[in-house]
Amino acid sequence: MKDLDDESVAESNSAARSEALDATLLEALGNGLTHAGAASLAGCSTKTVQRRVRNLTFARELASLRAVRQEELASRLSHLSSDAVSVLHQILQTGPPSLQLRAATTVMSWAVRFRDTVETERRLTDLERQAGLLEDDDG
Repeated sequence: MKDLDDESVAESNSAARSEALDATLLEALGNGLTHAGAASLAGCSTKTVQRRVRNLTFARELASLRAVRQEELASRLSHLSSDAVSVLHQILQTGPPSLQLRAATTVMSWAVRFRDTVETERRLTDLERQAGLLEDDDG
């Protein structure tokens, strides 16, 4: 009976170590560290990181974590973009001609990209709605 208790404790400890390793690796990889960097931080080999990344459950968790981080970053950049546009506007109004030209070029370039992105998203949403992947706004 003692041997069974020892085996149970050993399995429990091993599972806890594995969960701690996965948590460390997820955090490291989710923050953009390389496999080597994540391995160094977690105290394991690069091969272990590669093996974990090939695990479907781990890969899904990592993808989910990265998606959350990307959404957070996009939100922060969106908030900063208002300030950036204000700076460009100020330069266009009062900056030296060389900076005005660069600011105007930047504004025009980003305006086209933004318009194209908005149009692409609108068209994609329309296609998803037609394919039945989205509900109509009034339904």
